[in-house]
Amino acid sequence: MKVLITGGTGFVGSHLAVELLTHNHEVHVTSLESNAKHLAADIPITTCDIQDRNSVVKLIQSYQPDAICHLAGLAHVVNSGKNPDHLINVNLQGIQNVAFAASNLNKKMAILFASSAFVYGENFKEACSLNERTPTLPSTPYGHVKLAAEHVLRSFENDKLSCYIARPFNHIGPGQHDSFVCPALAKRIKLAKNGDSIDVGNIHAKRDFSDVRDIARAYRLILEIQPSERIFVLGSSKTHSVLEVIQIFTKISGKSISTRISPDLLRPNDNATICADTALAQKILGWQCKIDFESTLNDIFQASE
Repeated sequence: MKVLITGGTGFVGSHLAVELLTHNHEVHVTSLESNAKHLAADIPITTCDIQDRNSVVKLIQSYQPDAICHLAGLAHVVNSGKNPDHLINVNLQGIQNVAFAASNLNKKMAILFASSAFVYGENFKEACSLNERTPTLPSTPYGHVKLAAEHVLRSFENDKLSCYIARPFNHIGPGQHDSFVCPALAKRIKLAKNGDSIDVGNIHAKRDFSDVRDIARAYRLILEIQPSERIFVLGSSKTHSVLEVIQIFTKISGKSISTRISPDLLRPNDNATICADTALAQKILGWQCKIDFESTLNDIFQASE
């Protein structure tokens, strides 16, 4: 299968490309940056701005993929919400351009869109387990645009174009930018001296953390199986607190590290315990997370700089 990954040099895309190559698929990736590097040197990379419809159409017509995994877009929930206009241009116009180009190929193919658990926003205020039937109630600009992008994609679906939506929870792993909580904590602890204190936010918030490599495997399975079900919630179905993350990183470091609360790192609605109900993915894809939490954190810590 020929698979095009938009945003394929990013955190998830890099792992997905390796996952697909390992299972004998042909992979081509796009990047916004012309000097982007990829984990696998033999993967073709095309510079492409997904906001530019002509460039997207030209690329997809040229490559003629059997499947597209759309990962390109703004990924940081807090930062992306500071500029709603840019968020809409990238995350909404991007999927519209990709779906438009794919629908005009006149061949049987599939698109997988990486949405987000943030489409469930308001549900985060109370402890709950979320699945595909849970009402979508976004509460942030990021969540609203992700849900809108889901609808845009589905509007292009026809008898030749199958459109899939993944709603992953917090996925972490080596290569994630240190603006996200786990690599940020790993970096602070790695740089700290024995006996130092590090700044933290709400350390008692619990989240469903899964390994990015498990998420990449789910994406591959969706593209390979192309089931009749169109939406999949993905996660570990377990929760861990930020305090647990700190304790594990501290243990790995061999240091004695204390914490101090920084108001700048606190977020609203950060107290509820939420996790993914992945029963559908287990039933249809035969998928569940395999990589244990401590192994993932160890890989993050070793990769941090």
